Amino acid sequence: MSDDTKYDDERLRALRESLESNDLTVLTHASLMYCLGIIDQLKDENESLWFMLEEHKNSKWTSEHSAE
Repeated sequence: MSDDTKYDDERLRALRESLESNDLTVLTHASLMYCLGIIDQLKDENESLWFMLEEHKNSKWTSEHSAE
C-alpha cells in the first residue's frame, strides 16, 4: 500500500463521534452515515488495489512465465 494515502482516518473518526453525540435531523444523520459507509468501502477497495499492485510490481516474471 502507498504511504501517501489520501484518507484522513482521524477526521473520519471525529466525524463519526460528532454524529453520535450531536442532535442532528434524522435525514442529515442517515445521509452522513451512508456516506461514511461508502467512504469505508472505497477505502478498503483502494487499499486492496494498492496491495495487489505492489504484489504485482514485486513479482519477478521471466521468459519462462510468458507461456502462461
